[in-house]
Amino acid sequence: MRLIYRGAHLKAYRLVLRTNEVLSSGFYRKELQNFLSQHYSDKETKEFTNRWEDEKAIIEVTGYWQPFSKKIIRITKEGIKINTAKLKHSTRFYLPMLIEKSFLVCDSLYKITNSLDIHNQEDREDLLQGMGYLALKKDYAKISISAKKKKAPMEGDFLN
Repeated sequence: MRLIYRGAHLKAYRLVLRTNEVLSSGFYRKELQNFLSQHYSDKETKEFTNRWEDEKAIIEVTGYWQPFSKKIIRITKEGIKINTAKLKHSTRFYLPMLIEKSFLVCDSLYKITNSLDIHNQEDREDLLQGMGYLALKKDYAKISISAKKKKAPMEGDFLN
């Protein structure tokens, strides 16, 4: 699963960049397997992680400006929308929400949770929310984005 942001808001761009780094990291995958193995059998856990890693899902993330709205991140038919007017905290604050919404979109498109024994929508949403909050583990804070400093993306870099 990969998120692509095509907007011009730098904080939203960095949030999507960080989310992609978390989702592709070995640490997050290991924590996800540990989390799932606490609730499901090894067979179900392995099948879920294989389906999630095999899917080449690309989720479009766009920004919009609604300063009086209460929602920060919402799901649409096209993908995920981020209310850039509400991005006032650090990336770490929004990261679990974006990961949760990413899993919700991926699940609605590719049915990745069908391998797990989930009977109702509330349990499914709780599971996906738990997957988002795995990114807040204290051990994960030790992992840096990059060993070298990254340059700030320029205007043309947002389209890549």
